[in-house]
Amino acid sequence: MHLICRRCSTRLTGELKMVPFDTRNEAVEENFLDCGTSMLAEKVFDHDDRAGNYIANIADGQHMKLTDDSRRLNGCCGLDGCDGPNLQCELCGTYVATKRTDCWTPHYIVFDQSTTQAMMSFGE
Repeated sequence: MHLICRRCSTRLTGELKMVPFDTRNEAVEENFLDCGTSMLAEKVFDHDDRAGNYIANIADGQHMKLTDDSRRLNGCCGLDGCDGPNLQCELCGTYVATKRTDCWTPHYIVFDQSTTQAMMSFGE
């Protein structure tokens, strides 16, 4: 499986294997998930209603750029992700995900289900 932008179909991740929500690592400043894996948020997660959104390792993101809207780039040592999506599709500019890399959070990307969708790969 991989994720794409709903607006222009740009591929936003490499190949991802789905893992259960309970396999996450919630330690601060560490990867929330291993590279090449993804999970669906099952409930209210990190103080936001992210249920139904895909979560992935930061290294698995591709063809996205950080917004230049400074209001969405808050954090002390990285991005806290508390001010709305901060990653845009490189091709069409749609806000597609939120990157979290601050010192008080685990590190991950959460993809917005309203602007992204999962695509199954051959053989799945």
